[in-house]
Amino acid sequence: MYCKAWKYSVSSNHSLFEEAYGRNGEWFKFFESCDEFLGQEIMRSAEGTFYLVLEKWISIEDYEHFLSSNRDAFEAISSNTESLYEEKLNLGSYTVLQ
Repeated sequence: MYCKAWKYSVSSNHSLFEEAYGRNGEWFKFFESCDEFLGQEIMRSAEGTFYLVLEKWISIEDYEHFLSSNRDAFEAISSNTESLYEEKLNLGSYTVLQ
């Protein structure tokens, strides 16, 4: 399994951020349209200022193929949601060990 990890800095609009990135949010629904998307986890820091979002995919190839095939939709959602956070940090790509 392949996993992308993102850290978001959010000082306000917590409910809007959680709505957009949560289980019924715009991002989840976008990724869910792909059979190779295995789900995501969203976690808020104890301080309440950072979120960790983990996207789970069958493989890196599936992730990259989906993004390249849906580039316009991805960029539209990115544009719609970038005002919900101050900073977005790519924490890397991981292989899940089982």
